[in-house]
Amino acid sequence: PINNKIDLTKDKRFTLNTITIEQIKLIQNEIHIDVFLSGRLPSSYRKIQTELKGIINSFQSIKNIFSVNFIDPFDEKTSLTETIDEMSKYGMNPLYVVQNSNRSYDQKVVFPWIIITYNKKSILVNLLDSNLGDTEEKKIINSIKNIEYKLTDAIKRLNNEKKDSVGYLTSHKTSEVLKITDWLNNIKRYYNLTLIDLKKSSNDYIYALKNLNELKLIIISNPREKFSQEEKFLIDQYQINGGNIIWLIDQVKIDLNKLDYNGLSLASINDLNLEDYFFKYGFRIKSELIKDIYCSSIVIADGDGNDTRYIPFPWVYYPISKPNNHIISTGIGSVWLRFASPIDTLENNAKKTYLLTSSNFSKYQSIPSMINLKFAVEPIITSEYTSPSKPIAILSEGIFNSVFNNRLLPIRGINLKNKGKSKMLLISEGQFGENQIERGSPIELGYDKWTNNFYSNKEFLMNSVHYLMGNSDHILLKSKKINLNVFDKVKIENYKINKPIMLITFPLIVLILIYYI
Repeated sequence: PINNKIDLTKDKRFTLNTITIEQIKLIQNEIHIDVFLSGRLPSSYRKIQTELKGIINSFQSIKNIFSVNFIDPFDEKTSLTETIDEMSKYGMNPLYVVQNSNRSYDQKVVFPWIIITYNKKSILVNLLDSNLGDTEEKKIINSIKNIEYKLTDAIKRLNNEKKDSVGYLTSHKTSEVLKITDWLNNIKRYYNLTLIDLKKSSNDYIYALKNLNELKLIIISNPREKFSQEEKFLIDQYQINGGNIIWLIDQVKIDLNKLDYNGLSLASINDLNLEDYFFKYGFRIKSELIKDIYCSSIVIADGDGNDTRYIPFPWVYYPISKPNNHIISTGIGSVWLRFASPIDTLENNAKKTYLLTSSNFSKYQSIPSMINLKFAVEPIITSEYTSPSKPIAILSEGIFNSVFNNRLLPIRGINLKNKGKSKMLLISEGQFGENQIERGSPIELGYDKWTNNFYSNKEFLMNSVHYLMGNSDHILLKSKKINLNVFDKVKIENYKINKPIMLITFPLIVLILIYYI
């Protein structure tokens, strides 16, 4: 097909990303797309459907390999409940849209889903994007902006025959798999996932290091058990040999069960025996807790039995941070942290980038000390929150020197490599990648079931994984900016009010002028 369209828009809205074009050219066989955003849709969702059709047509103009089927979920002679149950079995949960028209409310059910099939493999894609605090209009705009990214990302995953490997550390009492399921499942969409138990490495350290070196990235999430010198040596040599690491570390340990049960818990140091490791790599996690006015809420029960009320209170131990300007931060909103600690940086040869920071309205609580839920119901004295912003997540990349330079080696038979190039992300909050549990099953990472808020923790972590894996194309697909003009609702409402007045007043004025003239 010949593409005879000319894009005259300032933001090149109708011009495909070069990454998208290259990806489509790699496809050899037909791609089939089933679209369930069809039928009698609310007007705002018809905009998403129209944008989707336009982008697929643009794909066709590059390579005529796309077949599209628009399916109305309610076209069959089945009840609404049966349709919702059937669609939900395939992971396509419904969206309930309430429309206000002429002072009456009308609820419609929408399925903003598509299924893309290639080479007998299928991927389910949700077309709707939702971030913390988004209005319905903002959700629609974000969804329209990200359609090209979502389609291209799905196609790339379907056409990705050889996957690089990511390792997840299961030893050292790291995050339970159930609590980190959503993040790991998202990683498995793009990469092979390998579980690592460093405790078993003592059987053959040389073999253990060889296996580690086959991984491009290791994730160490919320460890609660000390690392031995041998284990630190393996991690150090893995990194010096070019391996990348994401650390999610709680410098402070708090018994959350005690906090939930009696409202009190002692905050003490979480000794992981990693101070020398981080020091050599240019970091020091301070034994303090960040208290920030810009924070999420904690829900506290008030009353007994049927009279119990669940009331949200601002909880300064749960900072909310907007990621700083970096490719990792592309297209994502604020993230949610719980009991985070500030990080100090030390001079070395690596480049350091602050990705997440506390606000300038913070203060820091020394450890050991008590955490009391009563703090939540007490007024926040803003004049006390004057400490400067501190980093919570730092990306470090460049040449690193080994922790074990000029030291007695804990393992024989492995030649020490003194320096090497790699990347490392340190987040001073261990629960950052953990999802909550609902009825024994994991829920989406970034969703807080107690406050019904969504945060961008998953997007931040997935962008971090892509960046450290050397796949920035995944992130750059999101960098395309589209400016969508929207109506000014205030002006429209004022116009509705003023129009009848003008229609009555203007003819009267004309008649009066004619009479007196």
